Amino acid sequence: MLIRILPGATQFIDHLDQALRRAPQAQRLTIKQRYFLAFVISAMILTQKLCWATMERRSLGQYTSAALWWMFYRSEIVWHQLLRISVLVIIDRYGLSEGNLLIDDTGRSRCKRTKKIGKTHKIREKKTSGYVNGQELVFLVLQTPLVTIPIDFLNLIGNTGG
Repeated sequence: MLIRILPGATQFIDHLDQALRRAPQAQRLTIKQRYFLAFVISAMILTQKLCWATMERRSLGQYTSAALWWMFYRSEIVWHQLLRISVLVIIDRYGLSEGNLLIDDTGRSRCKRTKKIGKTHKIREKKTSGYVNGQELVFLVLQTPLVTIPIDFLNLIGNTGG
């Protein structure tokens, strides 16, 4: 299955870029960054996950996981600013006027050997009451009658086990 950029993803990135231009001290997105973000949004919608290897396979090698990884980690995108402005775009686009701020903590189990996966540590597994290596993420989300969207995140890196 070849991942094609969805028109809705391109429209969202266009609105996001316009909002970035109006924001004080904001960096505009380059053409490559706009294309990358539209591709990643489309791929996440179609595959229902954020995984570079899955995106590489589903694009039939058109996009390598190394290139996607590089764009995500090494391109000069100010992610916190991008997240904040994208939330404002969604609020404006859908005319959202009410909602609740909630905290969502998510534990992501990994495998026994996690030397190549960043910020993993022993976390308590709720199913078995044992410990696994994993990552703990805490999201601040805005819950509205129409949509729930993440507005900030914190990666907990403390060690909770022996």
